[in-house]
Amino acid sequence: MENSVHFGKMEMNEIQRLYFVMLYLKDFLPRFAPEFVQEIQHQFLRESNRSLHAISFLHTDVIQYLKKLNINFNSEEKLFGLAIDVVLYSKEGEEMVGAIEIHGYQHFLRNVEEMTGDSWLKHKLLTLMLGDMYFEIELVNWDLLAPGQSRLEFLTQLLKPYLDKYYPSANSEAQSTLN
Repeated sequence: MENSVHFGKMEMNEIQRLYFVMLYLKDFLPRFAPEFVQEIQHQFLRESNRSLHAISFLHTDVIQYLKKLNINFNSEEKLFGLAIDVVLYSKEGEEMVGAIEIHGYQHFLRNVEEMTGDSWLKHKLLTLMLGDMYFEIELVNWDLLAPGQSRLEFLTQLLKPYLDKYYPSANSEAQSTLN
């Protein structure tokens, strides 16, 4: 077929970049060739389903503190075709309402505080899609907090828009015990 799109042996990170760019630009460039869009999406989903995602110690630690907040969430879930660290749900669990990305060292360029291109693009996409219900936790900030109450307070403050909207009474109680 002369009109078909072939990507050959592209690496997963190359396919991921193409997919992120396509998602980011789709509203600005509505005339992507449909076969190009379908092929990128197909390649991305096929490859992302194959790759195993390692969960970091930071991720595991954050999850333990999120459990203490008694909120409805899932760890390591696909959303919009993207691997999301934490997906937040409404109190009833019927609707996805937000996301948390946990950024360890691999999300930043070496020796600077600048995100890698993939992480930056994912940040932009999720911010556009979720607005104030998209949250980020960076290793450098998390490590500055003492384990225990200070990390719980940090999460409560970070997730305030989510907690106020979906857990208003629980958030008031949590705030009063923190003060």
